[in-house]
Formats: sequence, structure tokens, C-alpha cells
Amino acid sequence: MDPELRTWLTETMYVKLVTAVASDGTKTYGAATGYDCRTEPHSDIVGAEISGLQTTAGRGGELLRTQHRIFTEQNVPPDARIWLFGDSTSDATKARRIARIDTRRDELGAVDHYEIFV
Repeated sequence: MDPELRTWLTETMYVKLVTAVASDGTKTYGAATGYDCRTEPHSDIVGAEISGLQTTAGRGGELLRTQHRIFTEQNVPPDARIWLFGDSTSDATKARRIARIDTRRDELGAVDHYEIFV
């Protein structure tokens, strides 16, 4: 990651990964892990027909409205749940669903950082 951008990662997001999926599709999540990030307000509507982007939105024509863009070095799976800086991970209603993940690359093609839209 660009050293200047790394200095901007002054917040912490908390991520819970899927640990199991029941036969009815209900997901179970593991313990929360904190990662450095920067969160910015960002309003957008995300659907499935976005070429070249990893997206969890839009299945069956569904659209998701995003409110934040998160900059991080951590590659987060699209089915994880995210709690923003200041939100309690014990409050499931505060968990954010990932709408889109953009991988940003440097001039040599290596992964520089990720932008997660929630």
C-alpha cells in the first residue's frame, strides 16, 4: 500500500466471517476481528451487472444502496459482515452488508488496497 494512503487508515472496522451455513441457508459468523481502515461517506446504488467488480448485490435483480466507502489493506470476503468505527459488534443491527469490493492496483499491477462499499 502507498505509504501516504496507509497514514490515512486511522479508524478500525470490525469484520465477522462466515463460519458455517445451515441447510436452510442461515449463516453463522465467527468472532469480530479489527482492521485498520478509513471510512468516507459515499452514496450509491449497486446492482449485479457491474462488469469486472466483485459484488454480492443484485442477485435476482436486487439493488443495494451504499452509504460508506471503506479503504483498507485487508481483503474481506463478500459474505462477511462489517461494523464501522464506533459501532458495537454485539449489536447485530449495526452490521453492514457488503455491496461491492473494488481491488485497487498500483502502477506495477500489484494489489495496493481495497475499497469496500457498504
